[in-house]
Amino acid sequence: MTEPSNDRSAGSHPGPWEGADDRVGGSAPPPESDQWPKASTGLVSYIANHWRGDLSLAKSYWLNTFLLSLPITMMFSSLEELAQVVRTMEETALFFWLLAALTVFAVPFTVWQLIGTWRSATKRTMNTGKSGWSSVAKVVMVLGWLQFGGGLAQIADEWPVYRELGRYTLGLDPVGDYSVTVIDGGSGIAVRGAMARGVVDDVRAALTRTQEPIYVELDSQGGRIGVGDSLNRLIRERRLATLVRGECYSACSLAFLGGQGRILGEDGVIGFHQAASSLEDSPSVRVMEGSADELQRTVMREAGVRAWFIDEAMATPSERMWTPSREVLADGGAITHTWIDGELQLAR
Repeated sequence: MTEPSNDRSAGSHPGPWEGADDRVGGSAPPPESDQWPKASTGLVSYIANHWRGDLSLAKSYWLNTFLLSLPITMMFSSLEELAQVVRTMEETALFFWLLAALTVFAVPFTVWQLIGTWRSATKRTMNTGKSGWSSVAKVVMVLGWLQFGGGLAQIADEWPVYRELGRYTLGLDPVGDYSVTVIDGGSGIAVRGAMARGVVDDVRAALTRTQEPIYVELDSQGGRIGVGDSLNRLIRERRLATLVRGECYSACSLAFLGGQGRILGEDGVIGFHQAASSLEDSPSVRVMEGSADELQRTVMREAGVRAWFIDEAMATPSERMWTPSREVLADGGAITHTWIDGELQLAR
């Protein structure tokens, strides 16, 4: 009697997918190009594998989408905090470039995260027949797309502010002409015209051309609040006096308050009001204007201006100008001296 044998007959030949490596009931394993998940051979390969969904769902979701999102979220939160303390033109420029670089990186990176993880969830279901965690991951990705869309909508809403910030940083938005000249035999620097980007650098350059400058004369109807603040700090740093014999409004008044001695000429007029923007009204624009007004308050406090004077100045709407009398300016601590009929006197 012949007993059954498990040995293959001598004349039989295994098929191309048969052999000791078969793992599922004699069925053929998929070709290597269809295997999932795939191993990565380097950073570029890893990035490509995630994008195609060829990484495991655990790696795509937890590492590439969840964990890698944390530092980006933290950086955006840090920028929001930084925006509250940005003051100088240099700090404004740094803030703009950091925000621009992070945004340009974050947008395509988020698309890469969401699409790659979605594809990985799909391939997990196809290769394992299990859809539980794959479905959960896809629901989270849908929520991620909604959040991403909300972020893009916020960028679109705040775009005028970003554009204004960019134009200011790059010097593409002049607010008017100005001139900076050495006067009075080198004793003074005259700044006339708009408080525009470039004024502070030109004043600093003019100071190097004088031996012993003692004052800066201002004649301006205003301009950039940040420029007025920067000029204020330069004047304080050099311990110069300031003089107004004509008009000095808005941002110019901030520069004036930097003087160690603040002199008002007989025909001088100094004006204060809330910050104004040429942009259409929106929540982000109101925040920007509010920050500018807080900067004005800070400059006035640093100059020793009285609290009641600051409140009155900041209660004046941007479409109006508060031009206090010489006596009010003296009582409020905004001026220290007057220049009348060629005589310098203490303000009182």
